[in-house]
Amino acid sequence: MIGRLLACMTILASVSCAEGGNLDDGDGGSAGSTGVNAGGSGTGAGTTGAGCTDETCNGKDDNCDGTIDNPDVLNGLPCDTGTPGACGAGTTLCQAGVNTCVPNVEPGSQPEICNAADDDCNNMIDDVDGNDTCPTQHPSAQNVADWSCTGTCAITACTAGSWDFNASADDGCECITDQAATACGAAATTTVPLGGIVALTGVVEMSGSSDWLTFQFDQPTAGLPFHPKVELTNNAGGSYSMDVMVDCAGTAAGCSTTGGANDETGIAATVWEQSYNYVAGAGCCTDTTPRQTVVTVRLNRTTPPACDAYTVTATNQ
Repeated sequence: MIGRLLACMTILASVSCAEGGNLDDGDGGSAGSTGVNAGGSGTGAGTTGAGCTDETCNGKDDNCDGTIDNPDVLNGLPCDTGTPGACGAGTTLCQAGVNTCVPNVEPGSQPEICNAADDDCNNMIDDVDGNDTCPTQHPSAQNVADWSCTGTCAITACTAGSWDFNASADDGCECITDQAATACGAAATTTVPLGGIVALTGVVEMSGSSDWLTFQFDQPTAGLPFHPKVELTNNAGGSYSMDVMVDCAGTAAGCSTTGGANDETGIAATVWEQSYNYVAGAGCCTDTTPRQTVVTVRLNRTTPPACDAYTVTATNQ
């Protein structure tokens, strides 16, 4: 009787398992899938008795916690989808015993921009036209005529009268300059009427460069005084000098400090002026001395590049 009881106990012991263990196949569980590239397995809170292993995505309860393919253990782990660019990173998802890597960014779900990355996951980096994408990437940029994309947005041309002084794409061509000629022969003519005042403002961007202006003064009839004047009214704290000439050959315009013959020139001047007055009396008003009615003005930057402006004022009073 005792012998039969011992035999029965031996049979019961052979089919028991550690608490929470698998009884389905008796082989202690299989290794199963380890996921895609990264992730896909974990330890979890199950019993670590005989036959229990780390949880894997295989349709079984490997770690003996009572949950097959426990999502708390297997899902949401970082993984590599194998897709290029921004769509490469993903997280694991175990379904029906199969582990997949779900991309954080779906291919084609976002547009390509200029940033040295493959944003739309087509295996090409920055395959865009800068003129299409850069204005959106830099909405505060102003006065930009042309963009290029070389890993970042770059300004390749500004609209006329502007300059990208600080070389920043964020504000574009922020320095408002002018449209003055940079060569004497191309200088536009500005008429200064009798009794009139004309002020022109501009910026010479680079050191050693110049702007060229031409002023034409309307001349009064005989018997009336004529007083043409050109003055550098703002030299930006010494950043500019002014030359007043009668032609593009560099002939300086003369002026007089004595009221007689010219004893100074308009080179490196802050003020150039001539005053023709008539004295009433015998012989009045028959003076045929030529008047200087047209002058060419050159504004020179004498300091390093900057965005400070000059003002030249011409009067005919």
